[in-house]
Amino acid sequence: MDISLEGGVQQRVGAGAWIDLPLQIALRDTKLAVQGLQEAKLDALQLPLGLRGPLAAPRVSFDDKVLQKALLDAGKTELANQLRMRAPRS
Repeated sequence: MDISLEGGVQQRVGAGAWIDLPLQIALRDTKLAVQGLQEAKLDALQLPLGLRGPLAAPRVSFDDKVLQKALLDAGKTELANQLRMRAPRS
């Protein structure tokens, strides 16, 4: 796994240090297990995550559509389609 991040730390009045660091996670030669779906072997998966909030308690986030696109880019069309079918409609 490779991790890269880019962003900064700000000092906010009354809130202390605040971070906004988009992460790029590169997983190689791994398996993805999603509840209710068959486990999938992945040669490579690039997954962007968000790391944001107070330095003492940042939140990690990602969007379902971002995961679907990452799976499509990794050649896992069927798995991406299955995830899209299970995603809540907005």
